[in-house]
Amino acid sequence: PGGTLKSLDGTSMACPHVAGVAALWWDYALKTNAVSASALTTAQLTATASAQDFSNEFDSTDYGFGLVTSPR
Repeated sequence: PGGTLKSLDGTSMACPHVAGVAALWWDYALKTNAVSASALTTAQLTATASAQDFSNEFDSTDYGFGLVTSPR
């Protein structure tokens, strides 16, 4: 509002980024003839997340597998 920017955080801010990476994994799965693109997408999002140690900053229930990673 008013032409200004505001810094926000939280899951509602992360969701669009994860959704975008999920779309990239979906496209990758379709191009590589994966048996089930939806299963591969879910598996890829969790299996390729970059593990991070946030224990000194956050409670472990506040974060999941780490930073999302896109296909190359």
